[in-house]
Formats: sequence, structure tokens, C-alpha cells
Amino acid sequence: MPDLGSGARHLWQQLQDAGLTGHGGMGRVPLSWVDLRAWQLGTGQRLPPWQLRALRQASAAWQGEHLRAANPDAPAPWSESIGDEQRSAVRNKVRAVFGALARDPQPAARGQPRD
Repeated sequence: MPDLGSGARHLWQQLQDAGLTGHGGMGRVPLSWVDLRAWQLGTGQRLPPWQLRALRQASAAWQGEHLRAANPDAPAPWSESIGDEQRSAVRNKVRAVFGALARDPQPAARGQPRD
């Protein structure tokens, strides 16, 4: 994770303490105003409106990334997007490896003697 600096680190810690996301009828949802109010009452903290908005926005971003990452083809959030040329190169390498295995399913490298 990148260095957040002291101000952003404090907001990140508050978001983690508040729970990152809330729970709705169909699963995780971004934190609501009610969630944040309950968290403030439970912890004895009183945040200014701009901090509450920042926590809600961060929670929504966290939930959006969580949903996007559920796709097995989704790149890691810190990676650069993969272009068609790179995707094609990887696909060709994978096909070459599996093609070699299909032609010789018991290679000597696995400790199996060849016939």
C-alpha cells in the first residue's frame, strides 16, 4: 500500500475501525450515514461533516473495488491495465506450455523414464 501520510492514514484507520463496508439485504454495501452515526456514538468520536463524507466515499470506493475484483480476469488494483498485445502474448505462452504437455504427457523432467 502506498504511503498515505499522517492525515490520510488517520482517515484510513477510522474507516477500518468503522468497518470498511456495511451490510445490506444482498451483501456488502458502502457505509451509510446511519452506520457512521452508530460508529461515532459507539466510539465517542464526533467527526466534522467533511470527514464523514470522506469516509463514505472511501467506503464506496472500497466496495466498488471489492465487486470489480470478484471477476477472475480483473487486474490487481496496483497494476497497469493489460493491452490486447500483452494478453495475446500471455495466451500464446500458455498455449505453448499446455501444447507441449499434451504432446508429451510424461516428460522425463517429472522423474518418469521415457519409453
